[in-house]
Order: sequence, then C-alpha cells, then structure tokens
Amino acid sequence: MEIPTRPAIPKSVPILLGLTLVLAAGLRLALIGAPLSSDELAMVSIWGQMPFARIVSNYQYPNNHIFLTLIESGLLKAFGANSALLRLPVLACGLLSVLLGYYTALRVARDSAMALGVAFLLAISPAHIYYSANARGYLLLAVFAQAVIHWILTLFGNGPRETFTPPDSPLRIGELLGLGLLLFLGTWTVPTFALFEGSLGLFFASQLLARYRERLLDFRFPCVQILLTLLACLIGLYFQYGVLISREMLNLAVANSSPPALSDMLPRMAAEWLRSFEPFSLAFFLFAAAGLAFLYKSDRNVFFLTLCVLPFPPAAAYLAVKSGAFAFPPHGRVFFYLQPFLFICASMGARALAEKAAALAGARFPAMAPSRMGAHILFGALFVPLAFCAAQDLKNNYYPERAGREPLHKVLEFVKTLGPQDLFLTSNGPHVEFYLYGADAMRQRVNNIVAKGELSGIYFLERRRGDKSDVDRTVREGVEYLELKDYSQINPLGKGPAPLLLPSAMVETVARFDNLAIHKIRPQYIKKAYSLKTPEDMGRWLISAESPVHLESFRTADGAQPVIAFKGSIVMLSKLPQETAKDGFG
Repeated sequence: MEIPTRPAIPKSVPILLGLTLVLAAGLRLALIGAPLSSDELAMVSIWGQMPFARIVSNYQYPNNHIFLTLIESGLLKAFGANSALLRLPVLACGLLSVLLGYYTALRVARDSAMALGVAFLLAISPAHIYYSANARGYLLLAVFAQAVIHWILTLFGNGPRETFTPPDSPLRIGELLGLGLLLFLGTWTVPTFALFEGSLGLFFASQLLARYRERLLDFRFPCVQILLTLLACLIGLYFQYGVLISREMLNLAVANSSPPALSDMLPRMAAEWLRSFEPFSLAFFLFAAAGLAFLYKSDRNVFFLTLCVLPFPPAAAYLAVKSGAFAFPPHGRVFFYLQPFLFICASMGARALAEKAAALAGARFPAMAPSRMGAHILFGALFVPLAFCAAQDLKNNYYPERAGREPLHKVLEFVKTLGPQDLFLTSNGPHVEFYLYGADAMRQRVNNIVAKGELSGIYFLERRRGDKSDVDRTVREGVEYLELKDYSQINPLGKGPAPLLLPSAMVETVARFDNLAIHKIRPQYIKKAYSLKTPEDMGRWLISAESPVHLESFRTADGAQPVIAFKGSIVMLSKLPQETAKDGFG
C-alpha cells in the first residue's frame, strides 16, 4: 500500500460517505428521547440545575463534565427536561466524529477506501452509538482529539510528498488560539484529557530535540509555538481545578470516585473501544500493529505522532499509578476518545494486508479479478462479521435497555397536574431522578404549603425493581398496612429511623407507569396539625436543628408574619396529641 502524493477520490466516495452518515444518524436517533439514566441523569440533575457560576466551582463527583454541563444547563433552563434535546450536543459530536474519522484517516493514509472503512466502523460501533446518545462528555473528547490531530496533520503536511514537515512560516494567532481552545475545552470536560496534551507535548519536544535543536528558543517556529500553547492549556487546567475548585472539593471528588483495579484498567479500556467486537479483539490489535508498521515505512513522523497519541495516555496513567504519582487508575472509558485512532491504525493495516493478499492471488491466478478490485473485495469482506456483531448487540442489548427505562418523564407530567398545595413524597432511592423529574415543581408547592398553612393532598411514589420495592404490604393484627421504606423519618421516641406504616384503607392508587405507581392519602384522613406562630406553640413540636431555633417577626405586605430563624438544617415533627397533653398543652 503506497501513499499517493495527491490521491484521486472516486466519485462514488462522497455518496458512500453520505450514506454512512445517514446510517450513523439513524442508529443514534432511535430512542434518542428515552428518559435520562445513570451518570447522564446525575450530571444534568445535580449540576445542570445550578446557576452557571456555581457549575464551574462544584466538583463533588467526577460525573460533572463541566463544559458539557454548562451546555446542558443552558438547554435545561431554556427548554426543560427534554431528553432528546439534552442529548443533541453529544449526538452532533457523534456524527462529527464519524466525519472526522474519514477525513483524519484520509489525511494519514490518503486512501479513500480505508478512510470509508474507519467512518463505517465508527458509525456502527455500539460503544460510539452509546456515547453519541447519552449526555456524557466522552464523545466531546473524541471530537476534540480528532480535530486537533487533523488540524496538526493539515498544518504540517506540506513536505515534497506531503509528508509531515513543519511549515516554513510561523502559525497564525488564530490557528494557535483554535488549537488551544480545543485542548482547554477537553480538560474542562474531563481533566484526564491532560494526558492527551502530554502525548502531543512529548511528540513536539522530541521533534525539537532530535531534528531542530538549533531552534529551541525560536518562538516563531511552529513546534515551539505548539509547545507554548500546550503549556498555556496546562495553566488553564490548574486554574480550573486548582483555583476555581477548592482543594477540599477536589479531594471529595477523588474520595467519591469508583476507580478500577490497576490490573483492570487496560482490559476495561480495550472493552470500551471494542464493545460487541470482542471476538475480533486480537485481529483488531494485530491489524493495528500492521498499520503502524506501514506508517513507519511511509512517514516516520506520522508514525511517531500516532505512537505518542494512541498508547501514551493509558501507558502514562499506568506508570503514574505504579510510581505513586496517581493514587488510582482512571476508568477505562476516559480513554474512549482514542477509539478513532485505533480504528485508523487497524483499517490501515487491514487495507495494506488486503492489497498484498490480492496482489499475490492475482499473480498466481491471472484469470481472477484485477488486484485492486480484489483488494476492495477482501477489505470490504472484513466488515461483514463486524456489522453482524454490532447489529446483534444493538438489537439484544442497547435498544431494549433504552426502551425499558423507567418512564420518569410521566412522573414529571403527573406532578405538573397537582395543585399548588399538594405534597409529593419519594423514598431516598430515586432522589437523584426525582431531583430532575419533579423536584423543582415540588419545591414550589412546599413553599406554598408553608406560606399559606394549607395542605390539600399527599401523594407518594412506589418504585419497583424486579422483586424489590420501596413500599411493602404487611398485615398486623388483621389490618393490612403499607410499609414505606427508606424515607428520611425521625422516630419521635428517639429509637432512630423507622419505616412509615400506613393502613391500606387510607391509601388509593391514582396512577401507574410501568414499574412506578403513585398513591394518594384519602382526603378524609388528612388533618391539620398545630400551627407555629408564637413561642408558646413551639412546645407542640419536636425540633431538631444544628443551631438554636427561635421565632422572629418578618414584615410583609400582609403585615407582620412569624418566621423560624435557624442556621444549617432543621427537622420538625408535630408531637402526638397524648405527648402534647403530657407536656401540659392539652
């Protein structure tokens, strides 16, 4: 496989690339509106509802992919909890990654068939589809990395045979700013993207020391300019995670992470790259090795760049943990942005070997198809089993999982139908989900209830997963009760948390959505408790607070109103009538 100086692109290639993009879009758009789940739900629910200024300084968990969270927060505040719309940024990145896969591969090998193979692999990869349709930042990293490498190959690909050579003139300010912005946004999304920046630094520093040592202090030399840009990006990384985010919060994020064992890091990374292609993992890596060998013969600078970019980030993380510089290894999925480069190397190796096999077969059997046509057939045949594996995985796992997600959006629609003084309760289990799908509306209702002193209705959510539920049925002394588990309840007798028990006769079911049921306390069982308007009324309440509690008068348009003054958190329980009588308030 020879690299042509100026490759002639057949007229059919743009059509095939367009069809590949249509296929990629169709696979990703299917069930794009499924309810948010898992980490994407946590990111949007916890940080997406914060003010923008607080998002950049809150990093309690590594789930907060800050740059993407800012985008999601803007969409959430403008359009509400629309799952499809919230996933639109990563969907766009997924399609852009497929397109960049083609153009980056074309820039590396100048072979349109091989570049189409890379785009097709990215289009059908279940892992790529998953991250293109889930509001997480890993596809953003892939696009940033692909765009940076494509940009560098374009800027430096001006040698006599279009091989990798520094430009004769310095890079323009706009080019350096664009490069720096892509890298900065990468670390602003996931901080371990700094390892990718380190791989670029290793490559350009090596180029300077090995070939251009006399220009080490020439700040107009492109290699030096890029190294200075990388240094500026690392300063930006420190400012984001060392200044805007406090040391205590960063330590909390580290403590809340769930890292894999060091021995699992590389296998998990490979599993992320080759999800559903596992039966062909060995073939992928052998083809990738063949592709690197081909690069070594054709353009050693691009070979060394690829060698720095693809294996260096995970290898550096592994060695950092071994040496004690890192406390624990990053999860394999943070290196997902390297998947396109593995596919480029593997496709390049497969294409080169297919050409050799076709040439040998043509020499031995002259009556067969021409060697170039035979190479196309052999190369295309390699994708058939991969497409079959991907289709099976999507059919049996990916789409059923999305179709079977809890209909939390229906809970949100139900909550919106409640009155201004209705109370809606959930157990601690779905608190993250409810924080996005209904908590904002519920906060407004709680404020209404407190302000007006009126409670219209009480509703609570039952969530069942398999044979487990946060509401159990039990019979005691011939009476059936509903046992509400995992509610933040304080036992007035001081015995610690206990399940809430409600006689079944008090409750009616008003809505069911698959595994979710909404129950309502019958209105005749709701009685108004004691008020708290004077210091004497405080004896009717059991109050637990972090600081002393007292009543103050607060003047409003309706006159003076009593308010409870306290610091920190507070829990208030109305005493039972017999306890109140015992205390002298009967």
